[in-house]
Amino acid sequence: MLKWLKNYLLYATVDPDELTKVADSVSRSNQKSLGAYSLMGMFFFGVMFTLSALSEIASLNHNVVAYSSATLLCFFIFMANRYLTKKNPRMVIFLMYAFNWLLLSFGLYLTFVTSPERITVSLLVMQMLTALIFTDRPYRFLISTLLLDVVFVPLAIMYKPSEILVLDIVDVLIYGIIGLVVGSFMSRMKFERFVLERKVGELNDEQGLTHYIKSMADIYETVVQIDVKTETFRAVINKTNMVEFDGHENFGKQLLIAMRDAIDENGLEALVPYANIAAVAQSMKGKRTITHEFFGKRLGWCRGRYVAVGSMSDDLVPEQIIFAIENINEEKNKENKLITQAQTDLMTGLYNRTGGVNKVKLSLLENKVGMLCLFDIDNFKYVNDTHGHQAGDQVIIAVAEAMKSAFRDEDILLRLGGDEFVVYLNGVATEDQGTLAIRRLFDEIDKIKIDEIPDYRVSVSLGAAFFRKDSSLDFNDLYKQADTCTYQSKKIEGKSFTFFRD
Repeated sequence: MLKWLKNYLLYATVDPDELTKVADSVSRSNQKSLGAYSLMGMFFFGVMFTLSALSEIASLNHNVVAYSSATLLCFFIFMANRYLTKKNPRMVIFLMYAFNWLLLSFGLYLTFVTSPERITVSLLVMQMLTALIFTDRPYRFLISTLLLDVVFVPLAIMYKPSEILVLDIVDVLIYGIIGLVVGSFMSRMKFERFVLERKVGELNDEQGLTHYIKSMADIYETVVQIDVKTETFRAVINKTNMVEFDGHENFGKQLLIAMRDAIDENGLEALVPYANIAAVAQSMKGKRTITHEFFGKRLGWCRGRYVAVGSMSDDLVPEQIIFAIENINEEKNKENKLITQAQTDLMTGLYNRTGGVNKVKLSLLENKVGMLCLFDIDNFKYVNDTHGHQAGDQVIIAVAEAMKSAFRDEDILLRLGGDEFVVYLNGVATEDQGTLAIRRLFDEIDKIKIDEIPDYRVSVSLGAAFFRKDSSLDFNDLYKQADTCTYQSKKIEGKSFTFFRD
């Protein structure tokens, strides 16, 4: 286990000798990424600096120095990457980390200077982004993550309000772990791609190419060697059946037939262009490889990869291409599981604020009609103060279970924090439909019994607002409307709900 962990952190499970051989390719890739992202950063921070300088809003004016500093630093990194790394390629590594820490530092600035009273979002975005931009060794992700945590935790204790402190620290730690895992996984995929490209590029004779293709069967589900001009294909290795063919024709047509059999209709349309070998070869001018991920009926998540054989240039169409299918189902499942955990409220199993609000926002962007309900537990402070936080936690968990029983799988259930909950009911567009759904919730809440407080009956005050077809409302608008109605409901003793009406 320790040996595997060492190999994972130091070499991303790729042969260290192979990493040495592809170091130049990795450096060139990082140099291109650094150029593109530093230019994007310079543009973004420059626009924000201009808006801050011209705006009369105090909160924006407050950030003028930060935006101007970030713009200048991006400019220096961009120029250094463009002109200095040609003579000293190793300088790319230092510029990479300068850029990463520029983003993380700006995230820290927004978190503790601009909006310390709000849930941390910008830093989480920066934390995930910096792990994905470059191809790098995983232990460097780990060092960056640990340094960020060392800086963040004491600052959060000093400047964050107590009601969001724990949530903020947990979010940063979880997203740091996700960034580490996903970044390491992506680096391994990139390293393996560079290794594959190098080996394929070195193979000039047919016998050596065929031998190498066969050796790839341990990694890929299917490997095919294709002649671009004739579309004949040979040395097809199927990992499961170890079947080898030679001299078959019309690869594009055969691939399309296989796609229709193996891939769900919803994902097939996006893959059809990849069956046009002539078009694929044209798109590979100046590229060693192109990839596309898809979901197969039998294997689950897979990555299809075309790799050009031999030398390449911007105006040269490859004559030979290798097509390989890699099963990434296990990695996808792990990635999705980590993302789900990051979006889940640990106490209740509902979505947390970040995950749930983003889900609701996505539904609104997709113009899905629905009803947003906001409610909290009546006299919850009395429960905590009188019977203790453990009893309060039992009440929160019980209400969450009542929500799961009352609502459907397609509804979005989240705990905003404390005793405040939100649910977005997809497809509920009228007060009659909304009333039925809310009464289901109230019926489930009536069943709640807390062992430590046998005489206590849970009661909630709820406000609801509707998102109708082609509405211009966003999440904040709906939240404000529902919050207004919740306030009205609190004036009524016992369980009550109020609909927002224009």
